[in-house]
Amino acid sequence: MFQLWWNEITSRLPDWSWLTSPESEAIWLAVLIGALFSFTLFFLLLWLVPSRKRTSLRSVFEAQLRLLREKIQAGTTKRIGKNKWEGRYFEKFASLVHQAGKPYGIEPVEWWFIIFSGVIFTVVGVFGQMIIDLFLFGKKSFPLLFFTISLLLCVGWPLLYLKWKANKRRTILFYDLLRAIGRLSELLDFHISHYELVRRSLISTRKLKEYIPRLDEWNASPKDALQRMETQIGLKEGILLTNTIRYAMENTIESTKLHLVRLENSLRILRQEEERIRTKRLELGFSVWIIPPFVIAFVCLAFPWYRYFLEMMEGLM
Repeated sequence: MFQLWWNEITSRLPDWSWLTSPESEAIWLAVLIGALFSFTLFFLLLWLVPSRKRTSLRSVFEAQLRLLREKIQAGTTKRIGKNKWEGRYFEKFASLVHQAGKPYGIEPVEWWFIIFSGVIFTVVGVFGQMIIDLFLFGKKSFPLLFFTISLLLCVGWPLLYLKWKANKRRTILFYDLLRAIGRLSELLDFHISHYELVRRSLISTRKLKEYIPRLDEWNASPKDALQRMETQIGLKEGILLTNTIRYAMENTIESTKLHLVRLENSLRILRQEEERIRTKRLELGFSVWIIPPFVIAFVCLAFPWYRYFLEMMEGLM
């Protein structure tokens, strides 16, 4: 019965170009079914565990996860320190992760480890498929489609996601900065303390309110608190914000208001210029990626009619 069911499934498998024979399709299908069965059994057993034991298991799981993250950070940092070329690329990648705001609380070293592990698994999978086809079925092959899709998933998708997250966060912080500048200008007339000036000007923002320094940090050293906040933001908006706060703390109210008006106007002009450049890029991308395929498709559709028109003209002449 099981053999009939297995033959029926393997006979209906699609003709994937990266699987060079029906036998290799059956092997990959068995691996996929085994992995799905294992994950399903694990989550089913976890769901059946009582809530009291589930709470204790969650604390154990968090401790094990913390230990695993520490090992990953230590091992990846050690490997990056040995390879200079990897260190140069990692600095740029770490800057991108900080600009994206460390999504899901994952550190740059851990993001780098995820991408590196994906590349290693891709290479192992490609060589495994080549060895299976060569020694078991006597065929030389290279799973090009599997190799391409795997690299796009393990390298391209994280980079695109981080860039999208960084652009989104940069836009939110820009409008938060404008809102904070306007609120700061209004609060200057109330002659409140510097900490309350910072807290009230940032409390109504979307993202900047997450970086408000604590009162004990501010009382210990306002300079260090502002520097820490600038580092946590990780973008030029953070530098502009902290410099503006320092200017307000060191100068008169009239001078600060004039500075805030000039800064707000400059930021709006800068934003308009960035939007203009982005629109130009969209127009260029449309011209490069949309118009040529459309022209080629139009020519392919019109060519038979053109041939028919020429034949008809030759018949009339």
